[in-house]
Parts: sequence; structure tokens; C-alpha cells
Amino acid sequence: MTTDSRLPFALGVLLSLACGACVRGEVSREAGVLVLLVDSPPESLDRRMTLSANGQRLASLVQAGLVRIGRSGEVEPDLAERFERIGGTRYRFHLRPGLTFHDGGPLRADDVVYTFDSLRDPAVGSPLGAKYDAIQTVEAVDDTTVDIVLKEPFAPLLLDLTMGIVPRRMSDPDYAAAHPVPPGAGPFRFVERPDEEHIVLEPFEGYWEGAPQMRRLEVVVVRDETTRVLSLLHGEADLVQGSISPLLLPRLEAAAHLRVLRASPGPGYAYLGFNLRHPILRDVRVRRAFAHAIDRDAIARYKFKGAATPATGMLPEGHWAYGPGRTYDYDPEKARSLLAAAGYPQGFHITYKTSTDRFRRSIALIIEKQLEAVGIDVDLRAYEWGTFYGDIKRGNFEITTLKWTPVIEPHLMHWTFHSASIPTEENGWVGGNRGAYRNPEVDRLLDEAAHRLDPTERAARYRRVQEILSEELPYVPLWHEDTIAVVGDRVQGFQLSPWGFLHPLAKVVVR
Repeated sequence: MTTDSRLPFALGVLLSLACGACVRGEVSREAGVLVLLVDSPPESLDRRMTLSANGQRLASLVQAGLVRIGRSGEVEPDLAERFERIGGTRYRFHLRPGLTFHDGGPLRADDVVYTFDSLRDPAVGSPLGAKYDAIQTVEAVDDTTVDIVLKEPFAPLLLDLTMGIVPRRMSDPDYAAAHPVPPGAGPFRFVERPDEEHIVLEPFEGYWEGAPQMRRLEVVVVRDETTRVLSLLHGEADLVQGSISPLLLPRLEAAAHLRVLRASPGPGYAYLGFNLRHPILRDVRVRRAFAHAIDRDAIARYKFKGAATPATGMLPEGHWAYGPGRTYDYDPEKARSLLAAAGYPQGFHITYKTSTDRFRRSIALIIEKQLEAVGIDVDLRAYEWGTFYGDIKRGNFEITTLKWTPVIEPHLMHWTFHSASIPTEENGWVGGNRGAYRNPEVDRLLDEAAHRLDPTERAARYRRVQEILSEELPYVPLWHEDTIAVVGDRVQGFQLSPWGFLHPLAKVVVR
């Protein structure tokens, strides 16, 4: 792999023309309005209905949850001012006094009951409903007290209670039809979405922590990275988070009106995924050949400029449940030997799907060349995000590269590798096990880990799961990516969330 750090020529010319001496251009901007650029449109701003990272992050600005994730990954109160566990299967949440929804209605315990009942209602059709199967009942003790009763102890529950609370009025078909984005109690209220590329939010005066100090938050979908970079350099945008290539950061760092913020190591876990329904990919020797064919260290060093750490599995080293497993050094000869042992001495043909994002496609091109060097003939196909993600969810792929973010709770392995999480037409293509991996021992260990409240007992089971996954390789672990944001100087007080969340926007001031 080349160590040349130069920008692609065409992109470099564009940035040079835009940046000049890196002096901010004279752009007329409305005071107090923050422009946030994202790389793909959220499929919904109803937190119950969205799976994508952009959808979840933006919807969480509108619909706040009982709890939220703090900077260290801990669960902290949000709409609930405090909570406690009663025994092993009952949690009690005490709502803050005086909470209201964006439409002016009071937020009461009955709305919390409705929210979690709706998630588990097949008629509502939430793709996240399976995450709440452990709940037996949600009970309103009084207007400000809610009990969540579990069928059995379930350790990951609290993380899933970040789900945004919506009003019981959403059960009225007429009200729901008039509010495609449910009113929440988060720091921003939905104003309009004139088209797929634009969303307008405004501060919510009744937010319990106080209204955000800006006039308006404008979210603009810009799929092309060059355009996102030029918008930042021209001062036409105030914030881009998580969708700027590390290769471009030196240009942005040189601009006097921009700040580049990093959280390292980041929570993003990138992987090469296999469709294990494919007759060739079912052979673990073939999957191990892929692992030895990819030079992860070089890609992390030269493409990410050090803003990524090669991964051994879903959890980064240092995570409380991390367990080291089998590792696969870059070894093309070993890869060729494994292919020959599997019956493919001349290699085989495979289709590799990725998105049209410039940076992701450039990485896919490197992986394509490295695979072809060991005899795997790759047909690389890049698709617009919606089409690409739709294919992956339905298992319509052979190999692909994607990223899970953020990885906080190791129960994500249940969503990703448990046989009950395989998406099918019958379950509405819900579940993260898109490669159809099946292992009864992994299923058992993941089930046990979820129902043990002792962190030591949980960690032991997750470590064994990681050991098995490193042997069987339903994924080839690639790297953990840093969280990176580029912020304009009109924005004061922004603190980057290590997890990539957007709720720090509630605390900024926009000049």
C-alpha cells in the first residue's frame, strides 16, 4: 500500500481554490442559526422507528428519554430525575416535576407507559421492538412515577431506556397523522422538513435544562464529502460530525475559523461482513483468508492518518467486557494457502457492496486490490446510502464493509450475532445479524450474559463469545474509528460527545 499522503488531485484542486490562504470567505449568515451537515437523511425523526445513526441522533434531540448516556458511557438521569432498582426485576423512575411536550401537553407517567407499550405493539411496527422483549409490564404508579417490570433480570435494560418518550395522544390516528414527527420533550422541537435534504428545529422553551441558546438549528443533508468540506471552508456550515475523512483534516485545521475536535479511541467499529448463506463464504478457511489478505494496520495508518485503531473484535481494548481472541496478521501467503486448502487455488469471484461516500469507497478500493492480490476476483459496487443499507438489511449482499456506532453496551453482540436477530421477510427485516450467523453456544452465552446482573459474570460470558467469534469470523474486525467533529467559530461551548451524540448542541451559543 502506498504511503503517499497527498489528496486525490481533483479534490486537492477544489480545496485549494476554496481555501486559498485559508482566510474565511465573506458569507452572509443569519445570527443565532446553526447549520449542521449530515451525510445521509434520517429515515425518520420518530425515535421508535429509526435504525440509522443519523436518524437516532437527530430524533434524540426532539424526543428525550428517561435516561441518557454520559461522557464516560454511564447511564445518567434525563427526564427521570432519579431511578432505582427494586429487587432483580423492577425499576422505578421518578419523573422531573413540570415536564411538558413540545405541543404544550404535560408529560406524565402514562405517556411513558404508552411509549414502551407502542414499541412492543406489532401494529406500530417499530424495528426496535425486539429490544424490549424483556419487559413484562410498564406501570404508572402515579403521575410522576413509573415502574418497569421485567420477565427476568436483564442487565442491558437501562441503555435501552434512552428511547425518546412520546405522548399517549399518538395512539389517536388523527393526532398521529397530523404529527408524523411525534412531539417530544427534548431540547429542540420539530418545525418542518420541506424535503428529504432539509430539517428545521427550534429551541424548546420548556426543556428541563433550559432552552438552547440559539434561534434555530438547520440540518442539511450533503451526500458529497467535497461539498461538505467546501461548505465548512466557505463558512456556509457550522458543524460536521463523523463524516469528514481524516485525510482532509489538515486543510480544515489550517482554516482560522474552524476547530477540529477528536475523541480517541472512538466507539465506531468497522468490519468486513460476510453473507454466510453464500456457499463459498460458509467455509471458515475462506473467511480467514480474507482476514489475512487485508492490511488493516496500513489502512489505519495511511488512510485514517492514525484516527483509527486496528480492531480484534467489536469491543475496544479497555472496555470492561473486552476479551482478546485470535488475531490475523497481514499475510498474503497464508491467505493463498487457506484458499487452496478450501478448494480454491485459483481463487473465486465475489461481489463487494459499499456506499458511494467518497472516503468509504476509497477504502473499499484498497481492500479490493488486496483481495485480488491473493486471487479473489472482486466486483466492487457502490450504491447511494438508502439503496445500500436496504440491501444489507435484507441480506442482499455477499461481502460488505460497514460500521457499528457507538458500541457502549456489549449486549449489542446479541443484536449482531444471535440467531434470533437474523432479519427475515417474516419479521420485517428486523435484526442486526444480517449475515445469518448461527452458533448455539454463542446464543446461549449471549442469553446468559443478558440475564446476569453481576458485571464479572457478564464479562466472562462476553469474553468467551469474543473468543468464538474470533475463531469463526462472521465478521473480519477492521478498526475502531475516532469520533471527529469540525466546528466553526460562530459556535461557542460545543463539547464533542465521545459517542457521537448531538445533545451537546443544547448547550452551545451561536453568534
